[in-house]
Amino acid sequence: MNLRLFLVLAAALGGSAACAAVAAGSEPSAGSAGNITEAQVSAATAASAFAALQGLAGKPSAADAILHDPNLERELVDSFVKQLGAGDDRLSGLINDLHLQPKVYQVKGAKDESVLGLEYAYERSVAGRVINPDSRDPYGLSLNFHAKGSVTADAAKNPNNFLDTGITFNLFQAVGGVEPMIFTEAAAAAMNEAVIAATKIPTTGAEREKDPRWAALARAWSTHIRPQALWFVAGSGTLESDQKFANKQWTYGGQAGVSVRDWRDSSLATWLNLPDYPFAVLRALTDQTESFRPSGHAFPTFIGGLDLVDPKDNKDRLAADPDPGAYQRVRGEIAFKTKAALLFGKPVWLAASYRVFEETGASAAIKAAKLDKFEYFSAELDFVNDFSVTYSSGKLPLDRKSDQVFSLGYKLTL
Repeated sequence: MNLRLFLVLAAALGGSAACAAVAAGSEPSAGSAGNITEAQVSAATAASAFAALQGLAGKPSAADAILHDPNLERELVDSFVKQLGAGDDRLSGLINDLHLQPKVYQVKGAKDESVLGLEYAYERSVAGRVINPDSRDPYGLSLNFHAKGSVTADAAKNPNNFLDTGITFNLFQAVGGVEPMIFTEAAAAAMNEAVIAATKIPTTGAEREKDPRWAALARAWSTHIRPQALWFVAGSGTLESDQKFANKQWTYGGQAGVSVRDWRDSSLATWLNLPDYPFAVLRALTDQTESFRPSGHAFPTFIGGLDLVDPKDNKDRLAADPDPGAYQRVRGEIAFKTKAALLFGKPVWLAASYRVFEETGASAAIKAAKLDKFEYFSAELDFVNDFSVTYSSGKLPLDRKSDQVFSLGYKLTL
């Protein structure tokens, strides 16, 4: 992935703003199970650029230097490799985050009162490296620790009683995106002029986007963007348990995932994103600056995996079938995230995912107890001021029954 055009924008517009724009434009999809995502790839690129440009940002001479200095980009990539391996705080802040969300859960049809709980998700890159950084589309390696789940004041009433803690070793790559910048002298001069003109815009946000100088820069930038495919393969070792660790099982396996992104505002590819059509209508109705247009940023992500599960400490399973032998399990996930609407001038985000876990060759006793297959769907709306409303249906591994659950949460900022 060529960094040169991104670095021009970062240098011209102040480094951190450009980095934030890249990271914010590629938020991870809902329900991803501790995997390398497009957010990590883009945020890592952004972090390296920001660190290297701290002394250059906002200077037209910096943009010119990046365009014409063949060594500077190489130095920035080298800086990224060192930061990734050293676990730099800036990179950690972008890639690895602890998310805490107090929630009130209500199970549909339940006669008792709602239950108070806490949903958590934590992921940290322990080590990482970039392979063939000279390539247009380098590979990345990352060893990650993750922990996620939900706990409630009364464990017996936890409707999502499933904790997932483990490590994953990932190989990932982003193919496409920003094309290599092969400038003629005239094209280089035009880009340089557009960048310098954009630095003189006194406004920010939506007002800045209305300025013709910003529109000119956006047009010049978009001519070098192509659809991007992001993929990963990973090996993992995970402890799955309920809240009290009364039932638990170790899983060892592999997984792979792929997603496509088109970072252009409008292209033929964006019209292929059929799941986003209803939300494109809502965006057009609630935001006067939006026309009806599906988002190329919001194509679904697909993940599949195969696990070997050791159930010897899963008491509920052993009660149905006393065989403690390991078994194979296939799993899949489809995740989708998009801006659903504009409310009080702020975006409302929808994150939805469907997950399935199914044992291969399950015994008759396991099938009779309905412990061979687990399906789970969730959809969350993130509103202004960090409030969220979530609907979920189904059951996760270690659950004995399927529930429909409504929850109201508040995302804590750490």
